Amino acid sequence: MDLERVDQAVKVLGGVTLLLMGSGWVIEEFGVELKLSGFTHLAGPLYIAAFAVGLPTFLLILYARNLRDKGILQLAALNNWRVDQNFGRKGTGFFSDYKKIGSVDITDLPLFKSATQLRNALVNADGFADVIGVKTGSGDSSVMQTVYCFQNQSGSPVFQIHKESVVSKLGQMVSGSVGADRDIDFDEDRDFSDSFVLKGDEEEAVRALFVGSLRQYFCEHPSMHDWVIESSREITIFYQRAQLAPPDAILSQRKECLSIHRKLDGYRQRF
Repeated sequence: MDLERVDQAVKVLGGVTLLLMGSGWVIEEFGVELKLSGFTHLAGPLYIAAFAVGLPTFLLILYARNLRDKGILQLAALNNWRVDQNFGRKGTGFFSDYKKIGSVDITDLPLFKSATQLRNALVNADGFADVIGVKTGSGDSSVMQTVYCFQNQSGSPVFQIHKESVVSKLGQMVSGSVGADRDIDFDEDRDFSDSFVLKGDEEEAVRALFVGSLRQYFCEHPSMHDWVIESSREITIFYQRAQLAPPDAILSQRKECLSIHRKLDGYRQRF
């Protein structure tokens, strides 16, 4: 079974497990009493069924991880990458004294500030991690996302840009009311401002970088809506929130991100 099918099976079985557990809890909590094979409450059989589905789901998760690791190793062997399967964990190694990829400082990037683990890093011959699996959060709320990393050819203002969603709009209304973490809008370009959230501490420098032609480029390329882009002075990263790319999609996604990065670098040189 390939990784895509295993991941699909995990999603389906995981959903069934949660549904069974949730149904059992609701029935037990609200005291719905039914006679079924000796059980006073229907909750008992539902919990048993949840365990019966949850166990193979857990085993499939382990199998999917094994398949992904093998795929990453094969990808690295074909593209002159070294694989570091435990690139960093909070409190040790990568996170203990500083935050760098190779010699590049990444302390200005929000994703890495919230990272709890870096795994399956694809490291090039210069010691720079071109692709990293980044875990954020902990426990049930943890997620992994594939992050593509590029070194800037010219100095850059620090910024983050991503698609503006309904949730983003509500968040901006709240943050704007207290004067913190504001979206940088362009009154003369409502299409761009209504489509993207653009943030940066050095607002004037960010505005100077995002001139009209660059804003037009973002608006005219639908793939821009797929990515969260974060730039420090030395490095730019691309990721899709909570999306871990299958190994066979990494090269095409990285190529797409590299094209956007080169466009940004061209404007940085002018800046």
